[in-house]
Amino acid sequence: MPPCMDCGKAVSTRKTRRCRACWLARTRLPDPNCMECGNPLPRHAVTIGTKRCRACFRKRAVILCQDCGKRLHRGQHGRLRCRDCHVAHRRALAAGKACSRPGCTAPFAAKGYCMNHYATYISSRRRIRGIGGEARFLVRQQPCAVCGYSRMPSEPHRIIPGGPYELGNMVPVCSRCHDEIERGLTPCTPPWRPD
Repeated sequence: MPPCMDCGKAVSTRKTRRCRACWLARTRLPDPNCMECGNPLPRHAVTIGTKRCRACFRKRAVILCQDCGKRLHRGQHGRLRCRDCHVAHRRALAAGKACSRPGCTAPFAAKGYCMNHYATYISSRRRIRGIGGEARFLVRQQPCAVCGYSRMPSEPHRIIPGGPYELGNMVPVCSRCHDEIERGLTPCTPPWRPD
């Protein structure tokens, strides 16, 4: 029998490299300890992810809002403030900021815009992505520009990867040709334009 590669003792079978004692010493995790008081935790604490003993957990079980002192509910334990104080804090931060559009003095709401300009920003993003776009619908109705397959709707392939779904950047292709173009096996045809 071959010797153990750590201690040199004889091992039980030819397939193993270490004796049982060395194998257990390498694979066994150290006993977990409480992160606050240092007391040992039960072995199953590693598998369930517990980092505190029961006494320390009970001490920290009541978490208070840092602004008003109100007790936070169980779902809010990762936060520092209750919902009302959090909203007030966000509004106070935004009060000093104005909309980033030139000439607009409305207060900041999201993404650097006021509520009106934020709504136009969202609608323009949807238009750029082609969500509900008529151009995408028109391209899907055309036969494949590579092989001519027309029994199922085509997929719009964007010539500029990641570019917008708009006319001049889309080619109607079937799913097979689309995959071949994406992998570089088939050259892409010129963009489709309505007659």
